[in-house]
Amino acid sequence: MLMELQAEKEAILAVEAAAIAKALSKLPTEEAELGKAESKE
Repeated sequence: MLMELQAEKEAILAVEAAAIAKALSKLPTEEAELGKAESKE
C-alpha cells in the first residue's frame, strides 16, 4: 500500500516536471540561459 502511494506520487511529480519543462522549452533559449546564469549568482 505504502509503496503504491509512493509510486503514484512519483508519477504525478514526473508529469508535473514534464509540463514545466514543456512550458520552459517555449521560451527563447537565450532568455532561459540568462535566467539560469542570473539565478546562480
